[in-house]
Amino acid sequence: MSNLQWPQRGNFGYKPLVGPHLYEPERLIETRGYFGLSWEGALHYGTLRDDEGHLYSLTRRFCDTSKGGRDSLIIQSSRNAEGCLRFDLPLFQGAASGKNVVSGVENGNAFRRSPADADGAAYEIVYGPDTLQWREQGVMELHGSLCGPGLHWYLPQTDSGIYYASAMFQVTGKLAGRDVRGFVCADTVFMRENAMLYGEGDPMAGAHTHVTWYTWGTRYKDGSFEGGHFSAGHDRWGFALITTDQQLVTTCTDVEAIVKAGPDRNFPEAIYLRAGDSLWEFIPDPKGRMPDFLGKSQPSTPQNEGRWRRVGDTREPETYWAWGEISPLTGTERKLRFRL
Repeated sequence: MSNLQWPQRGNFGYKPLVGPHLYEPERLIETRGYFGLSWEGALHYGTLRDDEGHLYSLTRRFCDTSKGGRDSLIIQSSRNAEGCLRFDLPLFQGAASGKNVVSGVENGNAFRRSPADADGAAYEIVYGPDTLQWREQGVMELHGSLCGPGLHWYLPQTDSGIYYASAMFQVTGKLAGRDVRGFVCADTVFMRENAMLYGEGDPMAGAHTHVTWYTWGTRYKDGSFEGGHFSAGHDRWGFALITTDQQLVTTCTDVEAIVKAGPDRNFPEAIYLRAGDSLWEFIPDPKGRMPDFLGKSQPSTPQNEGRWRRVGDTREPETYWAWGEISPLTGTERKLRFRL
């Protein structure tokens, strides 16, 4: 007989519910709750590449700053002596924050934009029926198309829980005067009142439940596309949620991950993930480490860029991204903390 305790009522051993959802632009600006959870914030993030192979990773977040979160823009670039993704201050330090953001719906498009009296350079994000436009004044202008349906996952918990809804776009445009291409996600997070992603009340990262978590997409030279979300961790936590250019969605919660951490244990040399009968591998980009996040917004979950592919897949990628993390404090093997 196991010495572990049964999970509490309302706790299913960190078993998630995952699937596709209908993409509707107006949903990206809503602040209503779901499943008894409140709006925690909206995340816009992605990775771009220029014609010289340099990387640029973007984040713009809107949240309730009274809980300690930041609602500002961050742009990282590999154009530095270290050749990895570092905060590129000239690209974002003058940008307006999300304070008093103006949002609404015009002509079938939803939008977020800075107010007329913004505290810095203006921004605007427009969500069309199947498009995205993102402008940061004087720095960046992107436009792109939706990649398949929206994808979402829900983790029920006794006193916490998290609902995460995502939409991915393939984009092109200009950043700092350079032609760039890549992928951007517009995601919305719902948690219990006063909880914060990567902070107090987060049942996944805060409770050290996951071993790895990635958002990724690949457009191949033959025109095909695969992308979605991978995560794996302790107890029953783990899922693979994938869509294709044909909008064929695969969901799986029978997932195991093997993480091969690098010498500093912060950034992986490789990750292997089994989702049902499929085997995937993560290939880190040589420029993909993000050391400036360590000790700040994600103190125990170092961020890293690269590429996911099916083991044995020989298709050549045209444009790709895979932004995610491992959790060194959690360990690299699944642990059972409850009797399941």
